[in-house]
Order: sequence, then structure tokens, then C-alpha cells
Amino acid sequence: MPHRVCAFLGQQDKINHLARELNSEYILLPQGLSMVFLTEELFDRLLESKKIPTDETMLDIENFNKFNYLALHIISVLIRHSDKCKLSYFETCYHGGMGWQAAVLFENGKPKFPAFYTVDGEGFHEEDRSTYEPDDERAINRVLKEFGVYKMQGMDAFDSIGLGNYRWSE
Repeated sequence: MPHRVCAFLGQQDKINHLARELNSEYILLPQGLSMVFLTEELFDRLLESKKIPTDETMLDIENFNKFNYLALHIISVLIRHSDKCKLSYFETCYHGGMGWQAAVLFENGKPKFPAFYTVDGEGFHEEDRSTYEPDDERAINRVLKEFGVYKMQGMDAFDSIGLGNYRWSE
């Protein structure tokens, strides 16, 4: 079954506030987290808002080009809503165990570190293909670690908060 998710993720109170501002629904997750799917409708509404960062250095952030939907208007949301908190944006695209995931974490209006990117399986350009990474080093798990997510027995952080249950953003 395919897995294609694009979402904002953070502490429940912050994401719930973000969802209200974006006129979107939020999903409660375990361990005090929530997420808001970046649906096509929300993407279009954010694009129409024309709120984009004015700091041109934002254009050069390492690995932002690995995302499919992380446009300037999405970065603007991350900048504005990560003031005094952590806010993440992630994307997944998998089918049959092959695919990729990317995640970025903003804090105090800035990226905390370069975006993370993990590729699994064959069929990718040589420069994008990576060797298998331990679960803790995969893109989304690295960001979840920053939120203090603890792993349930026999699971990685991604599955411990139930992200595997959400297969599609729409």
C-alpha cells in the first residue's frame, strides 16, 4: 500500500493553534504531539496568501530541494509558527518498501539543522541512493527525537506515535 504524507508536526497545543489559524483539522498523536496534513487545498490556500519569507538566505538551506512541496509559503508557516517552539514539516513517498522521506525542524523561527533526507530501495539516481540507515537515523525519526519521542518496545519513534497508520495526506 502506498505511503504519501506531507504534514506539519509539533506539540499538541502549538499544532492545534496552527490548525485553527490555517482553518484545517489536526490529528492528535501519542506523546503530546499533533499533526496537520498539507492537503492540496491547504497548499493552494497558503500559496494564495502570498506570505513568503523575505530573508533570501532561506533559499539556500541545505536539502530543501529534496522535498516535493516545501515551497516558500510553507517555509513562511514554519518561520512564523516556530517562534518560541519547535515545529516540523515532513514528507514521505513510499510504495512497496521503496521510496524516500524528508524532514526539517524549525525552532525560534529558523531551521535547527539542515533538512534530513532518507532514501530506501532501488530505482533512484545514484546521488540520491543511500545505504540502509538504522531506524534512529532515518529523517523523520531524527526530528521526532528532538521532540523527545520515546520508542515503544520493538518499534521506532515513527511507529511509536502511530505515523505508520496514516498512509495518505488527502
